[in-house]
Amino acid sequence: DKPKHRTFEIFPDSGFYREKGLDTTFSSPDDPLDDAAFFYFVRITPLEVGKKYVYDRYFRKEKNPVTIEVTKREKMDLPDGSKVNCLVLHPVIDTKGMFSKRSDTRIWLTDDDRRLPVQIRSKFPFGTITLRLREMVVPGSAASTPGS
Repeated sequence: DKPKHRTFEIFPDSGFYREKGLDTTFSSPDDPLDDAAFFYFVRITPLEVGKKYVYDRYFRKEKNPVTIEVTKREKMDLPDGSKVNCLVLHPVIDTKGMFSKRSDTRIWLTDDDRRLPVQIRSKFPFGTITLRLREMVVPGSAASTPGS
């Protein structure tokens, strides 16, 4: 009976957000970020192995703080066959789902200027889900896929 899709409108200049279908508005923090914006924010943030970063910018104030722990560096294969060092991140947002404490999510980002997401792995009661970069297009080249 729960809705599968929820839509939020965030009004950063006014300091509130609203869930579609509800008349209530909720206070948001300064410079709020939704899930996708947070992911891109982390990609452009300087990160160091062994450090934990804490942010109060998630648009739903009650779900803050968001923590990002940089656990280690690990070599990963890219679709073009090259190997690259990646930062392994452990993000936690006080929510249910992919970034909850319980899901023990890890994100592999290339440890270079591109910060490409190479892999995301989350544990759930029914099993583990792994999302892996299968194709990439570098500007000025053709798509790179396994075996091409």
